[in-house]
Amino acid sequence: MRFSRRFHASYDAILKNTEYGVFIPKLRTILDKMNASVAKLDAQYNSVPAMLVPLHDVDVFITVRGRSSRRPTVAPYYSENSAKVGELLNDIKAEAPAPVQLFARFPGNMISASSPCADITRMSLNSARISRP
Repeated sequence: MRFSRRFHASYDAILKNTEYGVFIPKLRTILDKMNASVAKLDAQYNSVPAMLVPLHDVDVFITVRGRSSRRPTVAPYYSENSAKVGELLNDIKAEAPAPVQLFARFPGNMISASSPCADITRMSLNSARISRP
C-alpha cells in the first residue's frame, strides 16, 4: 500500500474513533438532557398560547434526533407529535429530502432576551451543558 493510502486509512480510523468514542456519546448526553427539559418548559409555558408551537417543535426535533441515532425508545413528550415524528423518520429512512416547516416563525418583535422563546433556548442549552473531561 502506498504511503498516501496508509496515511488516509490511518487518519480515517482516527476520525471514526473520535466520532464514535467522543462526539456521539456527548451528543446523546446533550439530547437526553434537552429531552428531560421539555417537561419543565411545558410546565412553565403551557399556559402561554404563543409558546405551544415552539414547545412542540423542540419536542419533535429532540425526538427525531434521538430516534435517528438508533434510540427507538425515545418518545415525544407530546403524544400528538408522534405522527409528525413518524413522517420525518420515514423521509429520513427513504433518503427523500422534502421541504418541511418544522420550527415556528415569530414576528420580529416577539423574540427578545426576556421573551419566553429566549427562555426556551436558554433552558434547553443550560440543561444540555456537559462537563469537559
